[in-house]
Amino acid sequence: FSAVDLADLENLSRGINVIEYADGVQLFEQGTEGDAMYLVDAGRLAIFTVDARGQERPLRVFEPGSVVGELAVLDGQPRSARGRASGPLTALVLRREMFRMYVQSRPQVILAVMRALSEKGRYTTAQVERAVQQVSSIAHGRYNEAALLAGETVQADVKVNFAPSRSTQVELNDALADLARSLARREQSQHDGATP
Repeated sequence: FSAVDLADLENLSRGINVIEYADGVQLFEQGTEGDAMYLVDAGRLAIFTVDARGQERPLRVFEPGSVVGELAVLDGQPRSARGRASGPLTALVLRREMFRMYVQSRPQVILAVMRALSEKGRYTTAQVERAVQQVSSIAHGRYNEAALLAGETVQADVKVNFAPSRSTQVELNDALADLARSLARREQSQHDGATP
C-alpha cells in the first residue's frame, strides 16, 4: 500500500482492527468464507493447505509488511489455505465489507492489491518452474542436476543428505531428491546386472 495516498490510508485505518494472536492461534481455516485480509505488523503468519486426509502442507510464511487474504476481500470465495500464527503475531485486520466500501472511490487501493497479487503470482510461478525443472532432470536421468536444483550435491555414490524442514519447497526438494536417488540406484543396479 505504499503507493496509496496518506490521507486515504488514514481513512482506511478507521476500518482496521489491530489484533494480537498467541503462537499457534489459527486466524482462518481452508474452505471457510473469506471475510477479511490481514497485514502482518509483527511476527509471522504461516500458511498451510490441508489435504483430503487432513494433513497440513506448509506453503509459505509471511513476515511483517506482508498482506494475506486479499483474494478473500476481493471475491469472497472460500479460503484456499489455513493461516496460523507462527509465534506471537500482531495483525491489522480489515473486514471485507469495510474494504469494499472503501475501494469504491479509491482505485489506487485496487492497484496496490493487484501489485500484491502479482508478487504472489510471481513467487508461485518461480516455485512451480523450479519443480518442473527438477522433474524434467529426473525424467532425463540427470540426477545430479535434479539434486543441485534441490540445493544439494550428489556424491559419486549418489548419496544426497537433506536436513528436515518445514517449508514446502524443501519438502518438495526432499521428495524429488529421494526419487532421483532411487532412480539412480535402480539404473546403476540394472547397469551392473543386479536386481533393483
